Amino acid sequence: MGFGGSAAAMIQSLRNNKKQLATRERYFDKNKKQSNASYGEFVDHKKMSPYEFKSFQKQIRADERS
Repeated sequence: MGFGGSAAAMIQSLRNNKKQLATRERYFDKNKKQSNASYGEFVDHKKMSPYEFKSFQKQIRADERS
């Protein structure tokens, strides 16, 4: 029964994967901002005051009910 060949292949595969872990580029370690926006990054120039925001929320909730 040929178990030796498949076990050796498994061990070699595990070794190769372990070697790649040290050199791979991790997704969350990147310091680069990624944006899919076609016109550039969104910048909000018109900020609401907290009072305006609360009234806006009330208006949205009222619109959803009716």
